[in-house]
Amino acid sequence: TDEVAKLQSLFDEMAKVRKELRQSLEQFEHEAHEVEVGKQMVAQNIELIVRIKQGQDEVKPGAVVTNYANSLLLSRNVIESENKEIVALGSTKVGIMTKMKDFRKSINYMQWEHKFMLQQENDLEEHYTDLHMLRVTRGLQEVIKGGEVSDRQEQTQQAESKIIKMSKLHKAKMVKAQSALQRVQDKRSVLEVENTQLTSRVVELSSKVQMRNAVLNARCGRSLMNEPKDKSAKSAMEGPGVAGARAKMRTIIGQRKLADLARAQAEEIALLKSELEKLRERNFPRFANPTGAHAYRGNPDQKN
Repeated sequence: TDEVAKLQSLFDEMAKVRKELRQSLEQFEHEAHEVEVGKQMVAQNIELIVRIKQGQDEVKPGAVVTNYANSLLLSRNVIESENKEIVALGSTKVGIMTKMKDFRKSINYMQWEHKFMLQQENDLEEHYTDLHMLRVTRGLQEVIKGGEVSDRQEQTQQAESKIIKMSKLHKAKMVKAQSALQRVQDKRSVLEVENTQLTSRVVELSSKVQMRNAVLNARCGRSLMNEPKDKSAKSAMEGPGVAGARAKMRTIIGQRKLADLARAQAEEIALLKSELEKLRERNFPRFANPTGAHAYRGNPDQKN
């Protein structure tokens, strides 16, 4: 028993030593693995200066310095193979979608053909109903047999000849109207010149009338200032001859005033009549020759 106990204690010590050795071995293996990983990282993560084209660098640039800590430098062949695979997958999907589109298009076309055939059927039914309800007259029978072809040709020829005659008459009327319009335009230019002259004449006569009115007012005012206020003193100062001459002068002045007033009124009436004629011509134009009292006879002050 003592020997067994010794052996058991020895076994426990050996197991304990084995466990410690195993733990130390695992620790050494872990450290060796870390050293190997570190060697691989050192071998792969090397700072190099690489010259690449614009667009091949897909790292987002920084404001000052771009951080490439989490970046990978891949071979161009890898990128091209990936792009080819992406393009192949995209082409496959595009082909599938094109087939779906063509299939849907064929379905829509068949639906449209169905609707078209239904509408055509409806149209044929209505056409058959119209033919069934149509009243067949003698004229329609002749048209069906083809007897009105010659009559229609004659009517067409008559209509064409009528159109030619009407076009000729229209051209002749247009020529006459253009010549009449030219004559009216020439006459209008002459009348405009005459109206301009008459306007200048009216201005001149109005200035003369104003001057005569001013002279007449001056004369009347002077005669009233020279006349004495007392009629008895005036008759006593003047003799019978002077009184008669003065009465005659008053009569002449009164007649002159009446004549000037009548002339001014006549000129005003003539001016109003001319304005009235202009307004009438504007509303209802007429192309008669200017005769009578309103015809232009030239400036009476201008002598030949």
